[in-house]
Amino acid sequence: MRNCFCKLAALFLSAALLLGTLPARATSNVDNFGQQGDELVQEVYDAAINFANVRNDKVFTWPSEGTVLVYTGTTVTATLKKSVERLDGMVIPAGLVVDFYHDCSVLNNPTFPHGYQFIAQYDTTDGQPDTVHAQELLYEFDQIFGTHMADSTTTHGVAFRDFYDVRATDYFADAVSWALEENITNGSGANTFSPDGTVTRAQAVTFLWRAAGSPAPSTTVSPFTDVADSSQYYYKAVLWAVEQGIANGVGNSRFSPDSALAYDQFLAMLCRAAGGNTGSDWSADAMTWASQNDLTDGVTITAKGACPRRDVVYFLWKQSGTIQETPDQDRNMTLSEEEMLTALLVNGLAEQQSVIDVSDYYLNAETLLALAREIADIDGENPFYVNTINCTQAQDGHVLTLNIAYSLIFTDGVIDSSSGGSSWMVISQEAKDKAREIAAQYITPDMSDYTIAKTLHDYLVLHCAYDMRLYSGDMPYVSYTASGALLEETAVCAGYAKAYEALLTEAGIPCETVSGYGKGGYHAWNIVQIDGDWYHVDTTWDDPTPNREGYVRYNYFLLSDSAMGRDHSNWDAEHLCTSTKYDTLGLPPVTDGKISGETGAGAQITDDFGGLLSPTDNQTYRSIMAPIYEQLIAAGQSLSGQSAKIDISEYEYGYVLEALRKLNDHPDYGSRFLYGRYDSETVFVYDRTYAEATMQVYLQEVEQAVAQREDAYRTPERCTMEQLTLWYQVSDLLRQEGYRLGDFVSGEDFTIGTAYSGSTGNDADGWSYTIPLQYND
Repeated sequence: MRNCFCKLAALFLSAALLLGTLPARATSNVDNFGQQGDELVQEVYDAAINFANVRNDKVFTWPSEGTVLVYTGTTVTATLKKSVERLDGMVIPAGLVVDFYHDCSVLNNPTFPHGYQFIAQYDTTDGQPDTVHAQELLYEFDQIFGTHMADSTTTHGVAFRDFYDVRATDYFADAVSWALEENITNGSGANTFSPDGTVTRAQAVTFLWRAAGSPAPSTTVSPFTDVADSSQYYYKAVLWAVEQGIANGVGNSRFSPDSALAYDQFLAMLCRAAGGNTGSDWSADAMTWASQNDLTDGVTITAKGACPRRDVVYFLWKQSGTIQETPDQDRNMTLSEEEMLTALLVNGLAEQQSVIDVSDYYLNAETLLALAREIADIDGENPFYVNTINCTQAQDGHVLTLNIAYSLIFTDGVIDSSSGGSSWMVISQEAKDKAREIAAQYITPDMSDYTIAKTLHDYLVLHCAYDMRLYSGDMPYVSYTASGALLEETAVCAGYAKAYEALLTEAGIPCETVSGYGKGGYHAWNIVQIDGDWYHVDTTWDDPTPNREGYVRYNYFLLSDSAMGRDHSNWDAEHLCTSTKYDTLGLPPVTDGKISGETGAGAQITDDFGGLLSPTDNQTYRSIMAPIYEQLIAAGQSLSGQSAKIDISEYEYGYVLEALRKLNDHPDYGSRFLYGRYDSETVFVYDRTYAEATMQVYLQEVEQAVAQREDAYRTPERCTMEQLTLWYQVSDLLRQEGYRLGDFVSGEDFTIGTAYSGSTGNDADGWSYTIPLQYND
């Protein structure tokens, strides 16, 4: 039961992923746990204390190891300056990583208008204590907020890896840390790295050679007249680079080791080290390769410009995965890696881990967010009581960890009473009592397994309505549970599934709740055992939305794995549903609200609607699509004007969209009519000639907006629902056709913004419509 609960709860995870970005990780192998955004997440630290009390030993004691957060919310005034000055001379013990943050919400600063801002980090994990110098901290504040709190004689902030000329928030900070730890380069002085310093060609190949593990070259004889002294630090590196085809000379048997390194020279070396090729136009090839591999993102360079120390170590660090066996930063994941990451996240959530390390995957926040939204219904069900999920990022933007806070804690599969609440997986005693009462009322000893399953299926669909408050954000949590379905008579899929499980369990029919994907989102339903075989039942999708009194469908009643797999996928079940006995049952819907356990002989759908249905389609699918086609085709054939509005609320929206696509592509129906969706309850059918003429006018209006280089096209006056639906078709066409319609639209000229729908208004007053335009020159 614990495994079932964990898997299902994790799959139904709904989380508020906070989009604030985290400042740089200031030391290699140490995560910077702070969150710059709406709030500072303190729970991921081993200790947290404000500026005022960090030196008060009655309130705060340094831990022996781990991470510590020191924060302040004081406004940037003399008060803040004094609070920082009080920290002068404070000793931070060995074995710690200490982050200093400031609350920007009190600054009223347009650059940092809200949330916490990373200030500095002290790392004593090398075993050496560190001392806080107030002027260095004040200097950091001045650099970030433009204040003037530090003394005029203060020239640097808090040291990063003992370097005063590298700040923790510099884009190359992680690269410097990596270069030091890998013994690729040291600083230029006791406390300086000289990030703007010149790099020679000899130094560059030496850095590459050390990054590759300092392999011995196969020859000891140099091909260059100016690389003749074998005692020089770069001698072996140059020989190795030439052998590997990484570096070439400059002509006339010269390598020019002391010449300043240009950007294109170093990028060409990196390209070759990664297995790439540079042809006769090697400079252009190297620059193109670097751009395509995101090495130069965010860095301003010129091909022949001098490449300083900061960018040499930064590019080498970003490309280190092709030299050593470490991942390439921000690369595309293979399918197996995506599956591994998905499993990592699901298992971590199932075990209620507060921190999940994802650093090995080298994903940026956007990619991880997209994956998280794919595997979790973010705005839907939250059975695991997740409060927040935040991500920490390294300087280069790749995500290091997911940090998760839970409001409900489980111990050995049982809800910890101290955390309060109730899990949707737990069927309350009240719900069990109600299920027992229902079973006693409707189930008799002579009923077959099939009759019991159908009777209780009908009861649940007729006595429960899908809770539409889910979409307005004010749905009570009980709607996720069996109590919601059986006692409150309103629920979402989790409540339907657990209620059906409770009902069948009371009736003696084996039934389990499973979860997986349903038309793109996570979904819950059941598998039941009938006469020894297991079948799928989805009472949620057999209940029309919005609710229709007295109406029951059987589109998802007793289906095999193959039939259910048409629009359900990746479910987690311990039993295979291999029997196809009921796949073609084709039960007609109940419309009078009567509960009947009889099998009945469903009407066999024989009309193929001009080829819209295939002879290979099973009867269940045909029974779903046939009434949709009937209504839409009839609306078109009875069309007496330019358009007609059709109510499709009784049908599943996904099937309606499929029908619209097939009708518009049909050689007969599509040549006479155009079908367009307005929302999940309404579609319009148009006379094709009228629709094309109107859409052409709309396209010409977009053409004029493009010609005038407007930032967006906006309808000059409010649209009716009928007009707005045609605008949706225009936008779809523009996107589907790669923005190439007629002579004026070219994907090379402009791009339609991703948020192409900017409609505002209401059905009574009409709607405005906006298509953002972004130009590519």
